[in-house]
Amino acid sequence: MRVLFILGCNEGPSKRYRVFNHIEALKEVGINSEWIWDIHPEIYEKSYLGKFTNIVNFRGGFNERLGILLQNAKELQIPVIYDVDDLVFDESILQHVDAYVRMSSTDKAEYAQGVRSMRRALESCDAATASTPFLTSYIQSTVGVQTWRIPFGVNLRQIELAQILPGYGGGPKFITYLSGTKTHERDFLEAAEALQAILKKYKDVYLKVVGPLEIPNILNAVSHKIRRIPFMRWENLLVEASTAYINIAPFDPKSWFCQSKSNLKYIEAGLCAVPTIASPIGSFTQSIESGINGYIAESPENWEEIFHELIQDRMLRDRIGLAAREQVLASSTPHTIGNELVAAYSNINANYKK
Repeated sequence: MRVLFILGCNEGPSKRYRVFNHIEALKEVGINSEWIWDIHPEIYEKSYLGKFTNIVNFRGGFNERLGILLQNAKELQIPVIYDVDDLVFDESILQHVDAYVRMSSTDKAEYAQGVRSMRRALESCDAATASTPFLTSYIQSTVGVQTWRIPFGVNLRQIELAQILPGYGGGPKFITYLSGTKTHERDFLEAAEALQAILKKYKDVYLKVVGPLEIPNILNAVSHKIRRIPFMRWENLLVEASTAYINIAPFDPKSWFCQSKSNLKYIEAGLCAVPTIASPIGSFTQSIESGINGYIAESPENWEEIFHELIQDRMLRDRIGLAAREQVLASSTPHTIGNELVAAYSNINANYKK
């Protein structure tokens, strides 16, 4: 087996998780792979493409180059797999995407065009891989492309850093929100009411927001207890995660776009033995056993109740965090993800040749 990743999405951090981390994961299980941009001339060269058993198009839109690639791969009998980590290929759900609703009319038209382009690319590929069970089922039922789940994982450098970072050592307790991208204003409201109450009640508890987020007005009265940190590289992001007392992952559970989201916020915090409180999103409920290795908060009252428990009981907080780390190390390492990639690609190859 030899895998070629075509990188069609340059924006955001997804390429690290879905391309570079996967290349590392495959190497861990003895499989060679490499990547090129979708504008590289190699996609036209059959002599180059013929070295691979699988070609993965990560989140690229449909264009003339992809059409040529698909034709060349078909002649070479190499399956082309579409990999996606968000619900970004269905125009019918755009009104439920908070970031889209907030766009200007010009930006909405451009975004919708991108969604249609990705849908066409997905439909044109021989198979798909997706990051969550929700996305896997959604693609199969709405697009009709057979799909395998490849979850998010961590890389070797993250594991190394987590082993040497000191973690929370006492003092001010930071509830940390790692925003990632500017698409979560509506999601953050799920925890905002509880955060207001907690920040007012405990003098030593603060909120730390890493990355872009418009702080809701409900928190204006406690703005002096909110620390803002700009978007940062992933290595530094792990440092911030490790010093948190609690990590939060609020999402709008009624949104299909949010239900497609991965549990990455839990994975990276858990690697650092930091407990996560999350909204009832499928990937989180499948990873977190509430009260054992994290918490699922079902309501504003539930968010506040869990905050109180963890803030008042340091031993409970540490126990939950350690259980999260054990779960992450058992399910999300490069070796584990590498084996899942090999199994998926092998099944795709077997089905392709039938």
